[in-house]
Amino acid sequence: MTTAFKSVLNTIVAALSAYPPLAEVAVNPTHPVSESRQRQIAVHLGRSKATPGPLGVTRWTTPIVVECYARGDVDALLEAVWLRLFGPEVRITGVGIEGLEQDVIDWDYAEGRTEMECVALQLLVRHRTPTHSLTPWA
Repeated sequence: MTTAFKSVLNTIVAALSAYPPLAEVAVNPTHPVSESRQRQIAVHLGRSKATPGPLGVTRWTTPIVVECYARGDVDALLEAVWLRLFGPEVRITGVGIEGLEQDVIDWDYAEGRTEMECVALQLLVRHRTPTHSLTPWA
């Protein structure tokens, strides 16, 4: 059984992996971007916060960090990722997901010289579970 948090992560990864591909999508990667790769998207779960809801429901806010790596124009990859998640005709849906909102965008500058640029987009996913469970609300 998948927890609500893994379900949320899988929903975001599926949206970012849809055709046409923007870049390879890595989930919770523990290794650096290969030198042979021109672009990569890394998706990480953040710290979820619970809020009691109506009887039998817990509402969660789960941050998802989407890191955009590119050799060259990282802005183009960031814009493509943003449109995939928040574009005018986009609606991200999944079991228990109530909505997405934009949180922060953070530019990461590595020490030293590197051709790889990184921008991290953090979004907040609002979703729910039954009060005494971590499974997605069906």
